[in-house]
Amino acid sequence: MATEQQVTRTPGAPDVKRLVRRGWARFITSLFLRTLIIAALFLLALAASWRSVRDVPLVEVYSAIAILLTILGIYRYVRASRLVQCARVLREYPLEFRERISWKAAKDEKDGKVFMLVIIDEVLPRPFRVRAVNALGRRYWTRGGQDGVWVAGDLAFGGVLVLPATHELLLIQPAKWERYAEERTEAGDERVARAEQAGLTQKVF
Repeated sequence: MATEQQVTRTPGAPDVKRLVRRGWARFITSLFLRTLIIAALFLLALAASWRSVRDVPLVEVYSAIAILLTILGIYRYVRASRLVQCARVLREYPLEFRERISWKAAKDEKDGKVFMLVIIDEVLPRPFRVRAVNALGRRYWTRGGQDGVWVAGDLAFGGVLVLPATHELLLIQPAKWERYAEERTEAGDERVARAEQAGLTQKVF
């Protein structure tokens, strides 16, 4: 009953297909802009190299920046797999509204910026701590979440969190993965199979 009341007093869940399409559109736009910047820097370096020997340091600067951006771009866009992961989760689990999230901290790790969050809702036995990464690899925290969020998944395994204000997709997993090992082991066949289809049976980040 509590869940039904929560759903009736909140906006309808976002369209899953539209969420995924918007995520890919943002990814492609960012990739296109970054590619333009890198191409422009290489052209500037080439143009400077044609002018005179005095511009050699300038050539090196442009080239170094372009190469650095290329490396960072490759590293970031390898993370596009997270969009694929989010799409898998959203195919397997419905979006459910949760009352709010509490932002606790952000850490720089090998997988990028990891946000430490607490999901709070009356249907949960207790506040649930999760680790979250932006599906697009963004390192800043976008607004939203204090007035509620959409969550898809099985919290013991992980899932996807959607911020209503911006429709940002965040991949989430338990803050302490090992703590829920027993629950995952004892989960029924249907629950485990569903998590496997969503790609949530292994620690991702």
